Amino acid sequence: MGDAAKMVVYTADPNAAGSDIENAVARYIDIVQKYELEAFIGGIVINSPTIAPNAQVDVANAAIAFAILSLGASALVIIFIVAPKSKKR
Repeated sequence: MGDAAKMVVYTADPNAAGSDIENAVARYIDIVQKYELEAFIGGIVINSPTIAPNAQVDVANAAIAFAILSLGASALVIIFIVAPKSKKR
């Protein structure tokens, strides 16, 4: 790639809704950050994301929510099915 073309890419602002070059730079930065890759285009500045989704936190939150819902469902089964049957005896 020629020096003039490199400067166009290096000076493009990452903007997903912008021109084709800006969109490509934005996608490149997203991919590098998402997959924690080493940036191979040296002229593009990649800042660390300010808010990055953390898969470990999402899994932990899902496990907690599942546990709470399971306990709630078990309590409802005991209250509405098991307890009335034991009173009839």
